[in-house]
Amino acid sequence: MVTMSSSRLLRSGSAGLSFPLRDGGVCVKRARLSSIWRTNDRVGSAIFSRKVTVDASALGSQAPEHIRRISDEVARLLSKPPAATMPETEGKAWEIKQYPPQERESVITARKLATKLSYLQGETCPHCWLQRNHCICSQVQPLPMRHRLWIYSHLDEVLLAADTSKLLLAAYPQTARLVVNGLPSLEQEMKDALAGSARAFVLFPAENATSFDQLAAAVAPGGTAGDDGSEGEAWDIVVLDGTWEQARKLNSRLDPEIPRVVLGRALDGHVPAHTLRAHPTPFRRISTLEATALLLRDMGLPRGEVAPLLAYLKLADEAYYRQTEHAESRRQTTRDDAWELL
Repeated sequence: MVTMSSSRLLRSGSAGLSFPLRDGGVCVKRARLSSIWRTNDRVGSAIFSRKVTVDASALGSQAPEHIRRISDEVARLLSKPPAATMPETEGKAWEIKQYPPQERESVITARKLATKLSYLQGETCPHCWLQRNHCICSQVQPLPMRHRLWIYSHLDEVLLAADTSKLLLAAYPQTARLVVNGLPSLEQEMKDALAGSARAFVLFPAENATSFDQLAAAVAPGGTAGDDGSEGEAWDIVVLDGTWEQARKLNSRLDPEIPRVVLGRALDGHVPAHTLRAHPTPFRRISTLEATALLLRDMGLPRGEVAPLLAYLKLADEAYYRQTEHAESRRQTTRDDAWELL
């Protein structure tokens, strides 16, 4: 067990939370976390709870591999002491600047993810990221896939109920990997796999992006998308998961030498099926899952192997609406009750 007590103090206390980790589990118990970003020097200052404890816990085998790997990395980062310490004065905020500059992003990321992972001890399903009474896992079955999917996700999307990348992870459990920006070991693993590969690309509409047909022809002259995408050697595909602004930042973290691919003919006339996030530009309402499904069609995968993804999306959206309607009903009831008590 590793205990991290320190000057991470708050004047007000709150109930402890915990999150479980891999191989018998590791649990971080903490009261509250908030991250405050200074606009003048763009340096984050994180205020932590009274105590952060990493202890054996009980997530076990119920969580998918990608969640356990993230938990391991979070525990490793939280167990590292800062380069300098501050006096343990009541009410004194612990400054992230006590860490070396190259480590600050990863520490802030780990702390934010620790809060998210703590929800898995409550109502959140670790697979579909919905409340357990709205879980759709039994209806999402694995699909065939030869290509490797690297789902490069912004940390704000992890365990978000409305996120769609969770469905790709559930549909392709053997070939899809979740990588979160700011977790260095996971990012490096992805970059090592992509380095020097001629059969790797990033799905992002950069200015120099090409269609998959063009990329496949350049890699294997004389081939077609169907020959190369559905029956040839496997590709490493990086799918960016986040808002458009977040996706641009994720794209900038990747090697510019890796080809960027834009959706081709499959996008013509496409009406986005995902309605949870509005955007005035129709094509920008296309979710991570939809974009991936359209790409796989561009690559020549049979419609029957891709269509279930959109069925899973519909299931997840409907479950999300039920969950949020229930939550809104509870909030409204609470407000009404509060007025009656006054």
